[in-house]
Amino acid sequence: GSFYLFKKIVFTEIKNRIGKSPKETTVFHPDMQNSDFIGALKPAVVKGVVTYKFSPGPFAKALVKAYKNLSKDVYLVIEELNRAPAMAVFGELFQLLDREDNGKSTYGVDFPSDEFKAWLDEETNLCHTEIRLPSNLSIYASMNSADQGVYPLDTAFKRRWHQEYINIDWGDPLLQAKITIIKDGSEHVI
Repeated sequence: GSFYLFKKIVFTEIKNRIGKSPKETTVFHPDMQNSDFIGALKPAVVKGVVTYKFSPGPFAKALVKAYKNLSKDVYLVIEELNRAPAMAVFGELFQLLDREDNGKSTYGVDFPSDEFKAWLDEETNLCHTEIRLPSNLSIYASMNSADQGVYPLDTAFKRRWHQEYINIDWGDPLLQAKITIIKDGSEHVI
């Protein structure tokens, strides 16, 4: 497992690196919270009755995919990591970013809720005593350090990532798209 923090990246670059590997993708935004990232207890209708059950967030979904596909590389892709207060969104999961040489988490962290533990145990058919990242789960994140409407990432958080600056490829077909505007019966291509 590995962690990559990309600056100024076109999403196709990540897609090219990952290929068809199992992945979970999310976009951070200013209102994102730890419970959005991990998952939380939410109302659900089961057999016509309103009840509460654990609703997994992108982190929990990626973790389950990794446990269910131990022979494959699995990715959690976070777009715009610094659009949210990343340290607050990660919370205790921050400790999981420290990895051994084999890719497994150096440290484990407690479950934020009994419901998450029960859900993870059921989904993986294992009994987990704490949250740990398996060696096949990697996290890729993108950020734009030049943007003004972003949260700063502290040094302790940043040093746990392998950072790679990737220039924008202005020849990328996605960036060459033309927009046609029809105004007053005439077409204008931008």
